[in-house]
Amino acid sequence: MMLRGTKVKPIQCGGGYVMRLKKLLVAGIIVVPTTLFIGSNLSQELPSEKHPFPIRKPPVAVIRQLGSEGLVAPVELLRPAARLSAENQLEEYSCIVKNNTGKAIVAFALAWNIITEVAGKESSVRELQVSVSFIHADVQEEQKSGAIAPGAESPDEAGPTYFESNASVKRLGVSIDYVEFEDGTSLGPNFKGTSSKQIAMVREGASRYKEWLGQMYAKTGRSPEVVLQQLQSDSIPDDLNLSNPEMKQGAYAYRTRMLKLYNTNGPVAIQKILQ
Repeated sequence: MMLRGTKVKPIQCGGGYVMRLKKLLVAGIIVVPTTLFIGSNLSQELPSEKHPFPIRKPPVAVIRQLGSEGLVAPVELLRPAARLSAENQLEEYSCIVKNNTGKAIVAFALAWNIITEVAGKESSVRELQVSVSFIHADVQEEQKSGAIAPGAESPDEAGPTYFESNASVKRLGVSIDYVEFEDGTSLGPNFKGTSSKQIAMVREGASRYKEWLGQMYAKTGRSPEVVLQQLQSDSIPDDLNLSNPEMKQGAYAYRTRMLKLYNTNGPVAIQKILQ
């Protein structure tokens, strides 16, 4: 099941803005892009379509693979690539994540370093791209399709990101910051604990939505019709007190997967979970 949601959100830091589309759910995987630090050459203006630009692919390199005692890294980044729709408009940047271990990957974080130039001076943007397939035990079976199985490869994409009009994207680098496996073990530097915290917040949002849904179910006389109505709603209730985008994305993901479970197996499957 392919579910997509996007919204444009400006983020101000260091005297500038970055405009990017936040992907809420892609093929069952929550994708949470988080800008860690931003240079002063970011723009709050959306890209112009008046002047066609020949597609250019800036250089992209893998900065760091995960360390390994053997010949092959446990988790590899392969075929990194990027595409510009203008000198200052990074349309997308991507790579392949390959799992060389015997355990499924249920969450990971990639650190992207984007180098731009303005008036001969280079600066960098570091963006953390967090992907989470396992958000809650209630929908664990549904989430297996989003995990990266042993020996499998999975594409990971980010973008778009737009910079101020006189900036030029020069090159990009990517590295693995954190990998979490199905048995709860993990690998990677997890710089300042940011990646694991982002993943935890996604799951916290899912847990809060599950608790709220259970309370709503009990208050309305255990009515499956009321539950279905809530699952079909476009918004997340304000009284969940979700303080950041990661929690909200976790709540949306739990709701989406519960709705699929309802549509596939009927109200009995939902009632078992909420009771």
